[in-house]
Amino acid sequence: YGRDFTVTQFYKKVMKACNYEAKLVYNNKKPTGVNRKILNSDLALTKYKWEIKTNLDEGIKKTINFYQKYYV
Repeated sequence: YGRDFTVTQFYKKVMKACNYEAKLVYNNKKPTGVNRKILNSDLALTKYKWEIKTNLDEGIKKTINFYQKYYV
């Protein structure tokens, strides 16, 4: 299993990687939805011999760099 993060923690990681500061505003009148996300990679690890090579923070940075290089 991976490590779980709240949606807020994930947003803050993305904002930090983008050097972006903003106040997160929540609409309490809407349903809350999912507060946490976690990936179970057991099947990929056992069936395909896949292994984790990039942590979340580095993966976010790589994704942002790719997006900026090809789409901005």
